[in-house]
Amino acid sequence: MALVNICNQSDDVKDIFLQKHGFQIIMQLLDSKDEDILVNMLKLVMTLIAKNRKESSTIGRTLAEDENMHYGANSILKRLIKLVKLGPDIPHCSFSRSVTFMAVGLLRAFIQHSSATKALMMTDEKGHGGENFLQAVINKLHPDNIGQIDPDIEGAILSLLTQVVSDEIEYKASVGE
Repeated sequence: MALVNICNQSDDVKDIFLQKHGFQIIMQLLDSKDEDILVNMLKLVMTLIAKNRKESSTIGRTLAEDENMHYGANSILKRLIKLVKLGPDIPHCSFSRSVTFMAVGLLRAFIQHSSATKALMMTDEKGHGGENFLQAVINKLHPDNIGQIDPDIEGAILSLLTQVVSDEIEYKASVGE
């Protein structure tokens, strides 16, 4: 948490952190099964990609599109998609809804930094539970789940879907189906 506070103070700290193997640290801790560690890592990623008032941040694009030999291409985006898709039902984990809410928020933020975000969400393959990302997210909003989903998460998902379909005709058709 202290690192999040320090990164809020200066863009130089963000750059130094990323130069000193920050990406590898983030990826290792995003796989954590401890909710506190995961929430703090999600907060750190939010802080790192936050834009300065004076200039736009390139850190968001770097993190979204970084290709790492250990984790592959777009690994942060893939992990966020998995967190949203499985939500609190990740095997051997017990996460609160705040993890899902923060992951949806980060995906929304990454859409502004990288076009790969939308493409990965729309081309996600069926995984655990037999659903791809789009099916999993829409099923969270299904009328049968009314009362089971947090209203904040519901609003965040609707906003995410709105961002996904904006300016993309083929995505509108996919979401509409």
